[in-house]
Amino acid sequence: MQLKPQNLLKNIIYKMERYKDKALEFVDKTNKTFLGSFYDKNYSSKEKNHGDFVTEIDLKIERSFRDFIKVNYPTHSIVGEEEIFEDKKSDWLWAIDPIDGTTNYMNGTPECAIVIGLRYRDIPVLGVCSFPAMNQLYLSESGKGSCLNGNKISSQREENLNRVLLSATYLNGPERMMAMVGDVWDSVAGIRMEMCSLAEACNVASGKVGVSILYGLGPHEWPVAYLIAKEAGCSIVSLENPNIPLDLKGIKNRNLIIAGNERLLEQVKEFVQLPPSLK
Repeated sequence: MQLKPQNLLKNIIYKMERYKDKALEFVDKTNKTFLGSFYDKNYSSKEKNHGDFVTEIDLKIERSFRDFIKVNYPTHSIVGEEEIFEDKKSDWLWAIDPIDGTTNYMNGTPECAIVIGLRYRDIPVLGVCSFPAMNQLYLSESGKGSCLNGNKISSQREENLNRVLLSATYLNGPERMMAMVGDVWDSVAGIRMEMCSLAEACNVASGKVGVSILYGLGPHEWPVAYLIAKEAGCSIVSLENPNIPLDLKGIKNRNLIIAGNERLLEQVKEFVQLPPSLK
């Protein structure tokens, strides 16, 4: 039997509450695993690519999350940073980045996070981002805004670029960084580089930073960055096509410009671009 539209909406809303509770349950349990190894550093690690590391804690958290979803929602699809995309042909797609900012984690820097996202028919509907070492939990639900530790957050309202901070993804070389950021580098009040994509997105969402330029976000992280920022009032476009709405379909990587407001975005988007070596 096919549900009527109003009943379908009620059913989705009911499911969303359960999904949110389950995601928070997993994060609450996993924070302990995350923090234990963050402080004692008793784990193995390896370099996947230059400057891109994975630890046994990454793998442990991701496998635990996959098992958790399979037990609770066996028909749902799952994508993660470290292992394969499990496509169940479902309307619901869960995503996990077990440690966003692994290099920070390995060096005892607190800007590193457990990231969980949920999409319904490609649309990001739930984002959870926990920074256990800072005791910070960002939560975003579609249509309900974004919160930090239960308090609503909102993005930067300052419209003058020379009064706000810029953050950008580290690209393993100053030449490529300069090629991507362009003249904006000299037009802002200062530069931040967190080495953690979700930390940078959350900083824009909470008004600490005016603009963030994020390269190479995977399907395990960009939907959460997008949702937290969007629900906090940010303007978001792709680095490649900044003059058209962001394409939310599929599981390919994204390169994003996240700005605290539309006026900041307009000032930035004509100057930034992908470096030739990354196109």
